[in-house]
Amino acid sequence: TRLVSDWSSDVCSSDLDSGDLGHGLTSRELEVLQALATGASTIEVARELYVSPKTAKNHIAHIYAKLGVSSRTQAIAKALRQGIVSID
Repeated sequence: TRLVSDWSSDVCSSDLDSGDLGHGLTSRELEVLQALATGASTIEVARELYVSPKTAKNHIAHIYAKLGVSSRTQAIAKALRQGIVSID
C-alpha cells in the first residue's frame, strides 16, 4: 500500500510540475488547441507560439492522443463540447 501511495503522490506532483491543467493537456497544448479552434494552420500555430512547425505538429499529435481523436476537426469539436476551449 505504501508503494502505491508513494507512486500516486509522485505521479500527481509530476503532472502539476509538467503543467497539466486537467483534461490531460499541458498549458502549451491548450494554447495550441485554442489556436486550432480559431482556424490557425500548423504553420500559423508554430509562428504564433515561436516554435518550429515540427514542434507544433508534435503538440497536435499529443492533443489527438490525449483527447482520443484522430483529426483536427474532432479535436476542436470535442474541446468545444467539453468547454476546454472557446471561440469568441
